[in-house]
Amino acid sequence: MALSNWDCMAFGPDGKPCDGKLMCSDGQWVEIYKNWCYIHNKKMWHKRCGYTGDTIASFGHGQLEIDGMDLHAKRGPQDSIFLFARYRKYPHLPGSNGRKIKFGPPINMFMAGIGGCGYDDPLPRLLKAAGKKGLPKGANAQIGSLSTGDKKRYEIVDLWWEGKKGKIGKIIQNWIKLPSKAHFRSRWVGLTRSTIKEFFKWLEEQANEAGPNEQKWFAKIDKKHALRFNQGDAFFAMHTKDPIPATKTGKAKEPVISKMIKKMGEPKATAKRISAKECMTKAYKIREKIFKRKAERECASAQLRLASLKKGAPSEK
Repeated sequence: MALSNWDCMAFGPDGKPCDGKLMCSDGQWVEIYKNWCYIHNKKMWHKRCGYTGDTIASFGHGQLEIDGMDLHAKRGPQDSIFLFARYRKYPHLPGSNGRKIKFGPPINMFMAGIGGCGYDDPLPRLLKAAGKKGLPKGANAQIGSLSTGDKKRYEIVDLWWEGKKGKIGKIIQNWIKLPSKAHFRSRWVGLTRSTIKEFFKWLEEQANEAGPNEQKWFAKIDKKHALRFNQGDAFFAMHTKDPIPATKTGKAKEPVISKMIKKMGEPKATAKRISAKECMTKAYKIREKIFKRKAERECASAQLRLASLKKGAPSEK
């Protein structure tokens, strides 16, 4: 499940850890989904908007004002999104004479968070194992696996350069080819501390530029007790109505779906390996039993037919 590749850390209107969603009072809401910001509103949705359900738009970088929401986003490390969402509403209050309507003090709601890939990049480990100092100038790397006819598995790195008009130019296959090891594959690390540190620095800048309300909200955030969670785990928890399995930053656990896949691939402890000869012997015995039962059924059927014929036959004088 692709959603289980993504980690999330977010803070809600009260400055405490949340699920990466900001629910507004007029029915619209935003959420961190994978490494994007999704905007929802049932009233604004229509068939031609290109989204299903109540999703009306997605947002990944820059600044956007829509439906009373002010959204700021930046692309960060780990192919992530840094999101700062603000909702402001001016409520209508009755005037002093009971007829005139005036605007009351604004209602401010804030939410900020990160959505990023929780798997690390194995390229540095592959380069080190192959004795390479780095990639050639202008080259792009593509990591993959290769299985050969001798049942051996290798981790490979292909190189490619961008050609003219955005097309792929030069390609070098198997630039690195190493026997497969778990050490060379992507590992689940969750959101790293360096990514989180960069996020807080960016968020503080956003709050300082915005104004005193944003600064007060930012001051409520307890960085030491920040929580992160796997977005796939949150999806399962939502459908089973269980709490989201969140942990402190830097202590990310392997996603539930990964554990399930590993468990499915493990051989059963009670399974016993048998030789080909034993397997054929068992097959012959099973076949003999089948033929024997079939013969018994046919014999019983023939006896019934014979008995019915004898009953219906005329008596001899």
